[in-house]
Amino acid sequence: MSIIAAGLMKLNDEQNKFLDFVEGSYFPWYYQPTVTKHSFHGHSLMIRNGDLSPDTGIITSQYYEPAISIFKDFCLGTNTKYKTIFRAAINSTSYHESEIAEIHVDHKFEHKNFIFYINDVSKGSTFIYNQDETTLEDVIVPEKNKGVIWDGRPHAQGWCAPDERRLVLIVTFI
Repeated sequence: MSIIAAGLMKLNDEQNKFLDFVEGSYFPWYYQPTVTKHSFHGHSLMIRNGDLSPDTGIITSQYYEPAISIFKDFCLGTNTKYKTIFRAAINSTSYHESEIAEIHVDHKFEHKNFIFYINDVSKGSTFIYNQDETTLEDVIVPEKNKGVIWDGRPHAQGWCAPDERRLVLIVTFI
């Protein structure tokens, strides 16, 4: 099993206010070309500091601190330790006719993944595979305020239903 920690979070007032802002009409979204075939809109909070070495990422957003507080509180609540954060982003994806996006890993070095579902969607699970991408090992069903950490294995996003938007906070770390 690749899942290290999972659970629903009780957010504080500041975190709830921030996520209401993210779900609203004024949060800044940017077109994100990607290594996979499907582009999306996202907001980079911390960008990679190179793809090959495990260096701390570079903070690129004024919204880094309110977003990363969710990650830090989840780690505290699940007794998960972290040393270095490599990347953090909030992603907004919408319906696509295929069931899932491409299977991928976020880094070519050892890392862990954190996903936090910002909103409820009827579809849009996260699928985690074994290292050679041949066997589905875990399925993370989306639920508002659910956080999950897994061991950096290959994964793919499921697409949400038509007229829905899947909002997630992503953090990679060690």
